[in-house]
Amino acid sequence: MRNLPATTILNTFDDLFRDINRFAIGFEPMITRIQGLNPTQSGYPPYNLEQDGDSYRLELAVAGFRQDELEINLTPDGVLSVKGSKQGEKSEKNWIHRGIAARDFERYFSLADHIKVVDARLENGLLTIELIREVPEPSKGVRIPIKAGEVVDGD
Repeated sequence: MRNLPATTILNTFDDLFRDINRFAIGFEPMITRIQGLNPTQSGYPPYNLEQDGDSYRLELAVAGFRQDELEINLTPDGVLSVKGSKQGEKSEKNWIHRGIAARDFERYFSLADHIKVVDARLENGLLTIELIREVPEPSKGVRIPIKAGEVVDGD
């Protein structure tokens, strides 16, 4: 980075991590979110991501898409993809203004380990995907008890 002031460099890294944070769900620490990020995807459709404890809600604004025009997939390596396709819809209408997008899209989200998709529903132009973090018992770790007393010398 060419002789930039330290505050500029830090702001650039902050912006980078803030952007990365938007595309990954359930990762801690934040640095692990870098893997699987696709910076070439567009901002369409817009989405919200909400967290409540171990539950997450991903909402995508898909106005104009029917249920049969949407597809949600989860790969074995934890990439959630949401696709919308308006195939076969060729309008002969004379649009004065068309603000509701009718273009195909594909969004990708990297899920951390132990993030499971629980539910997906389409209501009033909003596709809502419910996710939850389910950490298996053996992965949670074990608390080791500390005993009081003297250390016994082996001699």
